[in-house]
Amino acid sequence: MNTSIEIKKIVEYKNSRLLDKEQKSKHELDNIIRRITEEYKKNEYNFKDFSVLKLSKDKKVRKVYTYKDFSVENILCIYMKRLLEKKFYVKYPNRNKFVHSLFDIINSLKDMNDYTIYRFDFKKFFDTISNEYVFKKYIKNMNLERYQIDLINKYVQDVKYCHAGFNVSNIFCEIISRDFDELLRAELNSKGAIYYRRYVDDGIIVFNQYIEKEECKRIIENIIEKVFMDNKIICETKCKVILNLKKEQYISRRNISEKTEFDFLGYLFCLEKTEKNKIKMSYGITKKKIDKYSRRIENIVLEYKKNKQMELLRQKIKAFCFRIVYRVNKKNMILWKDKGFIANYSELRYRTENLTKETEIFLKNAVKNAFVKNEVKLPYFLKESKEPTCEEENIYNLYNNLKRYKSLIFVDEIGIKKETLIKLCRRLNMYIEDADSYEHILQEYLLKIKVGH
Repeated sequence: MNTSIEIKKIVEYKNSRLLDKEQKSKHELDNIIRRITEEYKKNEYNFKDFSVLKLSKDKKVRKVYTYKDFSVENILCIYMKRLLEKKFYVKYPNRNKFVHSLFDIINSLKDMNDYTIYRFDFKKFFDTISNEYVFKKYIKNMNLERYQIDLINKYVQDVKYCHAGFNVSNIFCEIISRDFDELLRAELNSKGAIYYRRYVDDGIIVFNQYIEKEECKRIIENIIEKVFMDNKIICETKCKVILNLKKEQYISRRNISEKTEFDFLGYLFCLEKTEKNKIKMSYGITKKKIDKYSRRIENIVLEYKKNKQMELLRQKIKAFCFRIVYRVNKKNMILWKDKGFIANYSELRYRTENLTKETEIFLKNAVKNAFVKNEVKLPYFLKESKEPTCEEENIYNLYNNLKRYKSLIFVDEIGIKKETLIKLCRRLNMYIEDADSYEHILQEYLLKIKVGH
């Protein structure tokens, strides 16, 4: 590659994604580009030189592998990821599109005489996919330049598996998983499958007929063996991909007697047989996710309990209860982003009359319950209005905002104006100058209210 050009593009892009106050000066950037270019040309890089961070979440410890920012290894990994994305035309799965199509299928089941739902999960997916195997099976014989093959080969020799955190891991996983999807779909077509989706390591299949649980499992395990354990591929590091049977879920229409549940991507689907032998559907959020978001609100309340900053509390809770929309520039493209609880569970807004009891209680009471649980007096903006229909009463309530799909649109031309955004920041005692760009102010603001950018 024309190393100086490619490295320059990546370094400048990484720098542009930093907050203004963290961005490197032109002189610093030039030195970084020069250093990385020289280290690459002299082969002074070592992909074994990574750090492992242990992150605790829900009583589980997760390992994340990283290279130092602006190191030659970090920049080369980004280069390999971009290169392979273009060569393999990889498009990463869209969670919201998957869920939307799943809801359409599930809604149609009530009119079907028979069906089967099988939910599967891979065990420690990233850590079980061999980089060497993916390289030899899919990449080695691609139409790539010699130096590109050599670079990727060096990486797969140093890094054995697709560990979470590395830029290259996502693209390697998608390359081999796409092959898995294609072969599985071909097999499922003859079995009456009307729906199949995989989101990273989570998969779900819906059949229009009865299929035994063991048959579902057998079909998937056969495809796993074909894709991940091809004996024609000779390599030292083998794939270890297996199903996580603890997370396996199976439902057939003829076997539903009482309330039966399954989940996918944080959504909960409940099927219950009525006295007239019909199936009643209800929808919600999994207990794991309810607990996660409850803790998030409680953390906001506990921070207020310490700092007593009422306006910061109000803006944090408002941001939590709204869908956050903004846009970013990426590779000469404008990307729209939506964040927050309302964005993550937008499908429920069409089904507020059919929510599970636990989900409805959470949506209606989550914010107030966080104050009660932590023995903090309700702030003025959460107290009941004298007029129950008053709009102000609803804006800090997840149920009302989900139903109305309430959004805070941080776009100068069509949403919150720059002067309004500056006022919001100054109410939080943030140092903001009128000359600062909208994007810079927004970055600072979203970080302040714990939304992230």
